[in-house]
Amino acid sequence: MLSNTRGLGDIPISERARFLASSRKRRPGVRARRVAVAAAALLAAALVLAPAAAFAAPSSSSGGYPPNTFPATAPSTTITWWTFTANAKSQVAAFNKVYPNIHVDTPLVGSDYTKLTTVVKGGSGGPDVAEIEYEYLPKFIATGGILDISKYVDKYKNLFYPWTWTQVSQGSAVYGVPQDVGPTALTYQPAVFAKDGLTVPKTWAEFAADARVIHDKNPKQYITYVPLNDGAWWTMLYWQAGAVMFKNTSQGWQVDLNSSVVKKVTDYWAGLIKDGLVDPTQDWTPSWENSVGQGTYAAMAGATWTPDYMVHPFSNAATANAWRMTDFPQWSTGDPVGANVGGASNVVLKQSKHPAAAALFAAWIDGSQQGVTTRITSVDKGGQGMTAAASNSDLLPAFSAPSSALGGQDPSPVISKAAASVNPNYQWSPWSDYVFNEMTIEFTKAANGNETWNQALDNLQHNVSVFGASMGYTMAPAPSGQSSGSAESAPSPALWVVIGLAVLAIAAFIYRRRLTAES
Repeated sequence: MLSNTRGLGDIPISERARFLASSRKRRPGVRARRVAVAAAALLAAALVLAPAAAFAAPSSSSGGYPPNTFPATAPSTTITWWTFTANAKSQVAAFNKVYPNIHVDTPLVGSDYTKLTTVVKGGSGGPDVAEIEYEYLPKFIATGGILDISKYVDKYKNLFYPWTWTQVSQGSAVYGVPQDVGPTALTYQPAVFAKDGLTVPKTWAEFAADARVIHDKNPKQYITYVPLNDGAWWTMLYWQAGAVMFKNTSQGWQVDLNSSVVKKVTDYWAGLIKDGLVDPTQDWTPSWENSVGQGTYAAMAGATWTPDYMVHPFSNAATANAWRMTDFPQWSTGDPVGANVGGASNVVLKQSKHPAAAALFAAWIDGSQQGVTTRITSVDKGGQGMTAAASNSDLLPAFSAPSSALGGQDPSPVISKAAASVNPNYQWSPWSDYVFNEMTIEFTKAANGNETWNQALDNLQHNVSVFGASMGYTMAPAPSGQSSGSAESAPSPALWVVIGLAVLAIAAFIYRRRLTAES
């Protein structure tokens, strides 16, 4: 669970990014984020939204963006939005230009998931709309306090990347509107690769080869770092490689954290650590920030928001314009396969008294042309500077604007390709916070030589399976054959038969000895 006393390193990865973007001029590590209050209150009354067709707005599109299908007007009401997005007031202002009758309050809450969990479970005291990251959404859905808004938002499904709609859906139920995403991309320093006579790696094999060249020529420099404390980073890599670590089946939750795919990825990075070719560290710490700022790392394997949130805030005069973005390395040639790290959705709580207005707000800020424009506009220009979940965001002028974090590069071709190549088959569990914490514990021990990496994965598999069962979830057998609920595999039926026969044989032997003695 998250608390008000978290350090920056404890904050979920996408929130940390957003926080850093809105606090570049503050001392790094200060958690507080100021969320501005929305526009002045307008008319408030009971809301009875008419069907969308009754308010059909004139078709308007720019640069090929889909025609507007949102209602033109809406009755008056007031809703509350708990969010940790940067420049939330700009989203509310854009919304109120179209819907001045819906007043949106945005109190200073941030991503206090502990508080949100309390009000969701309690059934009162919560907002109408809340921002929840994809990896934590299943946990909140499981509480029963998140509203299925499919009847309000199904009509807007075509505005989003299909895989993002999967992230907010369970069966036919839709529990949120996708807001932003973090498709995988490689942020790198072209001058470093050129100096060492290297081209940018297109595969992970090339990446490993380049890692040796870079470090051999400059022992103080690494091709990248490995954040032992960042479960989201590891999950990104497993996701890209095709690992299905969690699956909700008819038999219960299936956990597969030490599969052959997971081991392949882990062994790859463990090998680079063992050979001293990457820097095993903790991200979002002062030492890591200093390394990023000095250009210690030639590249950063991360998301399309990495330049704005993980590089630019820490760059010095020498490295400020040194970075560019390119495609994420692949495990094999062919069609690119990516993953996602970060991103969030906007959900409606069941306790909301204005679900139609709340759902309209969520869908509009995340799917309309105006809302998406604000989402992708850079933070220093009043936007959020994020990669939108809306699949047509690349048709908007703001999408192809030069990036100051990338020395003026237009990263839009890379972003479009990355967002379209995300492996759609990944499913989050309801225990992401626990999983990430266990990854930190086990991977740190493995990196320090206190256990093997295979032992770390086996411990992870066991601990998460036991935790899921302890939380009341039904755990299904793991597809790889490992135990789902005990430290050691449960004895098979055949073994019980052998044990039973052995007991009978011993009993017969003792009985015969007793008869012999009596005779």
